Amino acid sequence: MFASDLGFLPHHLPESQLQPETTGDAKMIFIVHSTAGLLLCSRGCNNVVQYYVCNPVSWQWVSLPDLPWHSYYLYGLLSVTDNGDGIIRCFQVFLFNHPLDWQKTGGCLDFKVFSSDTGQWRATSIRSPHIDVDAYPALFLGQSGTAYCIGDRLKDKIIAYNCGHNSIQVLPLPNSDPDEPHKPHNRCIGERQGGCLRYAHINLSVFEVWDLRREGGNGMCWKLVHQVGVMDLAQQNLEAATCGAKFFLSTIQGRINSSSLFPLLGFHPTEDIIYMDVANTVYAYSMEQGTMRYESPRQCFRTGIFSYVHPAHPVKIPTIEAPLE
Repeated sequence: MFASDLGFLPHHLPESQLQPETTGDAKMIFIVHSTAGLLLCSRGCNNVVQYYVCNPVSWQWVSLPDLPWHSYYLYGLLSVTDNGDGIIRCFQVFLFNHPLDWQKTGGCLDFKVFSSDTGQWRATSIRSPHIDVDAYPALFLGQSGTAYCIGDRLKDKIIAYNCGHNSIQVLPLPNSDPDEPHKPHNRCIGERQGGCLRYAHINLSVFEVWDLRREGGNGMCWKLVHQVGVMDLAQQNLEAATCGAKFFLSTIQGRINSSSLFPLLGFHPTEDIIYMDVANTVYAYSMEQGTMRYESPRQCFRTGIFSYVHPAHPVKIPTIEAPLE
């Protein structure tokens, strides 16, 4: 799902909602999160001026009430309550601060919660474990309502925050080479349909894909499901590799040396396909065939592309109740 597919959302905000500090990206729609066939979207990225919940299949959408707090650099998760019958009774939106800020707030994750059954926002916080966090670690959002954060210094760990349980965990990543130069990986984490966690990285020598699988009782382990040398990857997809290198005024070897041969964007939710950035366009890499195909001419970053699966049954957005006086 690409953010530019959401042309049915309002093109402009009413003048009454525009603030003097409104930035240029307030004209753009960004996908924030997805679950149960619904999308949480925002108008504006860093300084959000409006949030929407929508169904991209039926084009149904609702706008959320204005946040009563400043909303600069907040991440968001969408969850639903369906009572087990597949009919969504209500939805909740969780907005939370960047992991870098947890230490600034006394080790707390501060979040704002909106529920459609109350029609109101509320603020709360939970204490986080002490974590040595990078300046701007990558953050990936799963459809289960879990946000995954990988940093540079934390190259062997993931921070996982689940909005359904209001819990924070530190999970291990697959073992990395201790002799590898200490530099950021080109890395990506995502959830497959059914809840399996998938992790991929490209470093100086190899492109690997791992799945986190249940083993025995409550044990979990990483299983390597795909591996190819980066030079082999470039040779098998020479046209894409050459195009990407020329776009950045570099060479294939130069891109390999910076661990950025093909920047990783995300995973297909049901197939063994990984989306990659080639010269600011989207390519789809098949793990089975080891080849890439041109997918979209759109310039996409991780905030502009999101795995989406629509359920087999129709999905209606619950009505936002009027708040009690």
